[in-house]
Amino acid sequence: MYSCKVEGVSKVVKSFRLYLTIILFAFSIVFSIAIAFFDYSKMHKQLHRTHAEKIDMIEDSILQSMFTVDEIFRIEEEKVGSSLERVLNELVDRYVEEPDLNTWDFTKLKEQYNMDIYFIDEQNTIVYSSFQQDIGLNFDECCGRFGKVLKERRLSGKFTHDSLDVEQSTGELKKFGYMPTRDQKYLIEVSHSMKEDEIFQTFSFLEKNKELEREYEPIQKIKVYSLTGAQLGSKDEDGVVKTIEDQFKPAFESVKYENKKKEVVVEENGEKVTHRFIPYISFKDRDYPIVRVIEIVYNEVELEGLLQFYKEEFVYQQIIIFYAAIILAIIVGGISAQPIHYALHDKLTGIKNRAAFDYELNKAVRKSHKKTHLMMLDVDNFKRVNDELGHSEGDRLLVDIANILNTTSKFGSMAARLGGDEFAVICTHMSREELHHHAEILLKHINEVYEEINREHQLEVSVSIGIADLYEDDTVKTFYDHADQALYKAKRNGKNQVQFYEDLDAIAE
Repeated sequence: MYSCKVEGVSKVVKSFRLYLTIILFAFSIVFSIAIAFFDYSKMHKQLHRTHAEKIDMIEDSILQSMFTVDEIFRIEEEKVGSSLERVLNELVDRYVEEPDLNTWDFTKLKEQYNMDIYFIDEQNTIVYSSFQQDIGLNFDECCGRFGKVLKERRLSGKFTHDSLDVEQSTGELKKFGYMPTRDQKYLIEVSHSMKEDEIFQTFSFLEKNKELEREYEPIQKIKVYSLTGAQLGSKDEDGVVKTIEDQFKPAFESVKYENKKKEVVVEENGEKVTHRFIPYISFKDRDYPIVRVIEIVYNEVELEGLLQFYKEEFVYQQIIIFYAAIILAIIVGGISAQPIHYALHDKLTGIKNRAAFDYELNKAVRKSHKKTHLMMLDVDNFKRVNDELGHSEGDRLLVDIANILNTTSKFGSMAARLGGDEFAVICTHMSREELHHHAEILLKHINEVYEEINREHQLEVSVSIGIADLYEDDTVKTFYDHADQALYKAKRNGKNQVQFYEDLDAIAE
């Protein structure tokens, strides 16, 4: 009779374990796959977001580089402007003496002044010039609003000069100055090449763009265009300035007139390539600001490779999850003590949780041991870690702190995580000197965890510690409150320090 009962109990236990194992297995599979799929979807979105942020960062870098260079040139241009004004005054005086431009030797004048010279008539057409390629160029036809600006300058009778700009035929970066003849029949234009200037060679944004192309794998090309579509600093094999490709002209015109960025996605060599066009305007305070269009050509080869990698990893992960779930279900089903362990330990860090802490604290107060101390630890500025570096980095740091508390705890001590970034240690059989030394060691080791993050991200994350001794008349509440008050005082005193509750009265005095 007895043996049958034992056998029946054994069968029930086995059936229960099998049933529990199956339930745990099914739950583990569904839960794990759901989490894995969620993580994969999250990673998929994160990769796209990171890729987009990288391109936006490059865009900001280009704009900032161009703006900085323009500001530097703006200072240098004032010196060049004085030289242009002097030459133009001489040319105006010469025109008064010799108004027949057919008799002028423009080649010789270019050699004399080391500048190209242009005469623009009342129709805004270049009719005479030392630069033969530009003769016949009409600014009303090619350059929109600039033609109107030239007419105003011809009638003003004053010297004017533009910021660094591109020459229409060569794409060369030059500084242009203007002065009308006294009869207002012509507007004389002179240009000074900046490419030989030391400041241009030092601060060329074109070189900065090339560095960005080399540094970032998705970037194929960065191009800068003038309003006419001429590409700055780029010529073909015949020495002709490259211009915007026909298929991208609609986007270029749209960006130029609407002042909004635009993207065109095309298929090139079997790859999806994006052409992003960005407006750039500098020196808005001038009557004719610098207006350019930037083109960033980038692909998604790197992104597609990462997506494929994580897709394969997701498949392997599911296989691992399947076998891991079987093993886990068998182990959990056979271990009855596991739920108790989970009930008393913090899931993230593995050390004791608040429930275990409350139990030990009550026991310590009941015994009223003379050498019992409560140490409260709180991470200073921890919210900034989660906000700026993400919760995963914050969780990692909490785990590191828990490990330090475990490894550095003395005999008779118990460490627990109370919640969030707050920890506690119940210490026994330690003198005050030993306790203070122990707290300083903890502070040192924990601060080492934050040293790299503080150095790289300037977060000023540290740890404050408050300590209270247990007295015979203490209750659980008063014992806890004393340690908490000491912790609060440590934070008020500047954080990153150890404060004893027994010292508070002395500090107050």
